Amino acid sequence: MKKLKNTVRIGTNQKALYECPECGKHKELYVANAPRTKTCGCVDFHTKHGHNPRKPSWQNRHSPTYCSWAHMKQRCDNPNTKEYPRYGGKGISYDPAWADFEAFLADMGERPSTDHCLSRIDHDGNYEMGNVIWGLKSDNSTEACERRWATSP
Repeated sequence: MKKLKNTVRIGTNQKALYECPECGKHKELYVANAPRTKTCGCVDFHTKHGHNPRKPSWQNRHSPTYCSWAHMKQRCDNPNTKEYPRYGGKGISYDPAWADFEAFLADMGERPSTDHCLSRIDHDGNYEMGNVIWGLKSDNSTEACERRWATSP
């Protein structure tokens, strides 16, 4: 935040007018808090489901969408996971473009809610456009997804 001018003194605390580097909006902040304040909140406003499109993939690792993507890759690629025999061990893989989180996000969009998970329409098919939906965990059409969640602690 860029300081524009001092505004008010409240006791020993000083307030000042700052400009947001992202959107240009002006916001009054306590001077003591300003170093920790990066934006006016506009970035948080545009952030959906914990995923911030302005951050690189590794900084979005806690968003539900990112976690679903990472678990999909683990099931297909990592023989050390307990799900591998039912996925990668059976030859199930994912679209090579989806090795990149941004490509996956562009194709699938954000995970609608924590009640949703990746579900393959054809359970013998790969994770790819046309065969993957955000299905409800409780929906019978997401049998594979339900099995995964039923075995989780």
